[in-house]
Amino acid sequence: MEFQIVVLQNYCQCTTAATAVSSALTEKRKSKTFIAKARMRSSFNKMGDKMPDSHIIHLPCYLDFKILHKYMVDDLARVGDQAISYSHFCKIIKEDFPEVSIPKVSINLLEL
Repeated sequence: MEFQIVVLQNYCQCTTAATAVSSALTEKRKSKTFIAKARMRSSFNKMGDKMPDSHIIHLPCYLDFKILHKYMVDDLARVGDQAISYSHFCKIIKEDFPEVSIPKVSINLLEL
């Protein structure tokens, strides 16, 4: 009976410690995501063009997601914050910023 109680107490202590570590990591991840979203919204509003009759924000055609992520990483490193990964960045753009678009460039070689 004593062995079962000790095992149960150790399990509870391990579970509590794991929960504390997990919640600390989750908080850190949430704050990184929150900072990234705020930075992205600010950047999109500064760089993008918005038509008066539409809610879509058109970013310059020379940009792509990799360049935007690099800009964000550089900006956050300059102020001492950690950036999110590129895959998380792309996921956030698709889920939280559907109004942001990067127009495709079409070049007609006959006109050159």
